[in-house]
Amino acid sequence: MKTIIQRLYTKNTKLAIQVAKVLGYKIKAAVPDEVGKFWVVTRATKESTLDDILFEMDVFGMMLQAKGGLDKNDILGIFKDKKKATTLASKELAKV
Repeated sequence: MKTIIQRLYTKNTKLAIQVAKVLGYKIKAAVPDEVGKFWVVTRATKESTLDDILFEMDVFGMMLQAKGGLDKNDILGIFKDKKKATTLASKELAKV
């Protein structure tokens, strides 16, 4: 389920919010976000693709991911720079 929500969030924020509401998550009004968007790299499995382990996120999306089951031990890195995140994700895919 976390991969579905994560993909929805990164590709279609409105749809992800609707899904989150259906799942019972409360969606609050926008608040100031000085952190902005960042890139997350998670551990890969043999079936993983780059899109499965590398995604763009903001703090509020990360909160949804945590509620959906993303564990901090599964996160390999959080980056502002997409190139650095892609490099780590590619290395992770090569290991499995």
